Amino acid sequence: MGPYALRYIAANLHKPVSVPEVVAAVCVSRSTLDRSFQSHLALPISKEIMRLRLERVKRHLIERKTNLKHVALENGFPDATTLCRIFRREIGITPGQFRKQALGTKA
Repeated sequence: MGPYALRYIAANLHKPVSVPEVVAAVCVSRSTLDRSFQSHLALPISKEIMRLRLERVKRHLIERKTNLKHVALENGFPDATTLCRIFRREIGITPGQFRKQALGTKA
């Protein structure tokens, strides 16, 4: 069930993927799926979804020259403000700072 859930999440990172949506897609209970994620990844499913989504955001920040609004919308965030808030909370820097560091440009 874990690999199916991960495949479903990866295929749908462009939109806001919810835990109940993943549960329904793989036809197991939430507690079963949570246990599977905890035992294999040491993370709850919600944290893994966010981790994967932010990894995709990082790739887009490096590979594409699109503005933050487009990066947010392409990755299931409702707007750039929400993306910035979550990115800073989880990664420790803003998406703009990440892009500059990754591309080696000056601030």
